[in-house]
Amino acid sequence: MPKPQRTLEEIEQTKTEILEQTVLLIAEVGYNNFTMRKLAARLGITATTIYNYYKNKDDLFLNILIRGFRELYARLEEADRSQATPAEKLRAMISAYTDFGLNDANFYNLMYAWHVPKFNDYVGTSLEPVARRQLEGALKIPEIFSITIKAYAEASNKSITDDETVFLMIHYWSHIHGFIAGCNNMTLYYLHKDPIAFKEQHIDSITEKFREDVLRLKDQGEKK
Repeated sequence: MPKPQRTLEEIEQTKTEILEQTVLLIAEVGYNNFTMRKLAARLGITATTIYNYYKNKDDLFLNILIRGFRELYARLEEADRSQATPAEKLRAMISAYTDFGLNDANFYNLMYAWHVPKFNDYVGTSLEPVARRQLEGALKIPEIFSITIKAYAEASNKSITDDETVFLMIHYWSHIHGFIAGCNNMTLYYLHKDPIAFKEQHIDSITEKFREDVLRLKDQGEKK
């Protein structure tokens, strides 16, 4: 008798398991040493079975990034909705971003830390549409921070240009990412036995310095 057709839920569960095991395997062997055969052995299936769900290694990798950025954005949205004022929203979002980076380190490292292919590497290939979806998801992260930064400035009666917004985003993301990366790659553990214990203090410091930078902006209506 023919096998019963799998439900959409079962298919999605299999695809999710493949993605999760891929992330773990890449963390163990590195992106360049990752192969579909190694993944198949880990899953206890044939490589051919994996190809029923993903075209190749790059398709699999891009779908990991799509999932990672979607999850991170959802957490940032939740943090944004959970607070009333722009200042509270920003702190909650920085906290949510930091928690994602520390608690989902393998996903975060693939998204932001490790040297892996980027969108431009897929331009002109059959995977460009998938890569574009990944890029669009990635760009939603700075977009939601940008909206909050501008709202913060407006609530402080300050005028902020697009360039000033981008500068603040890059400047403070560097601080946030540096802390996450230092914890994930164990560098900060050479300085302290538990650097994550400084997480809340680190976030408080960032939000206070951000407030000071916003207050240095020109008042609304003030001539440039």
